[in-house]
Amino acid sequence: MNPYERGDHALRQAERAAKRGALADAERWTKVAVQSANAAERLAAKPEEEDHEAQRDELFRRLTRFAEFSHDVTAWEEERDAYHAGLAHSRRTGAPAPPPLRPHPAGRAADADAHLAYLLQGPEPKDGR
Repeated sequence: MNPYERGDHALRQAERAAKRGALADAERWTKVAVQSANAAERLAAKPEEEDHEAQRDELFRRLTRFAEFSHDVTAWEEERDAYHAGLAHSRRTGAPAPPPLRPHPAGRAADADAHLAYLLQGPEPKDGR
């Protein structure tokens, strides 16, 4: 049901409730009608988006960034596994420890906001895209 239909329905319900003497119901339906009218005004003021080419390009850009990030995370996980294997080997044999592991591509695990931003937006592009 679009905002116009919803508003019309709410007004009819408010009128019926007022005729029955149910003022609380009439007030509630009137509020719904006002909210629907406001939504209809916002929709009417919103320009039609006909630029599907730009939307497709933006979607492709985001998917590309997400794929790059996924590859970065997979590479980091392989590096982490190799680091832990090297660390275990150095403990068993007394060999020097492997070089420190680079930070996770999404940032510190303790930084929940940065991690959430990566999940929602993806990483920043590497080459200015």
